[in-house]
Amino acid sequence: MKSFCILAAIFLLTASTAVSGANGKHRIDSVIYGYESIEQYGSIPEYSNRIVEARCTEGNKVLGGGYTLLSGGEWRVDSLGPSPDGDGYYLSMTSLTEEPQEVLVTAICAGVSKKSD
Repeated sequence: MKSFCILAAIFLLTASTAVSGANGKHRIDSVIYGYESIEQYGSIPEYSNRIVEARCTEGNKVLGGGYTLLSGGEWRVDSLGPSPDGDGYYLSMTSLTEEPQEVLVTAICAGVSKKSD
């Protein structure tokens, strides 16, 4: 079994993010709470492409994720990463053989809110 994961550092309770604004950089303080790991099983048929996505529970945002190849032959990852809306982690994979690919996609999620003073 091959596992490919990007681990997020969840041990920090406070995260600071710099974003570009009209006047340069601004600091936004956020609190991360309610860590969860969501898994979604998927099967990619022979010589086909599929997207498998693990979605966070409502209200949570994805911090990171990865995938585990459970079975199959030759394959290609077309793309991998957070979903555009930030509510999940996806894998786009193509099976290059007559064997279907069995995968498990994992999303690392948490609630994120503005830090109160």
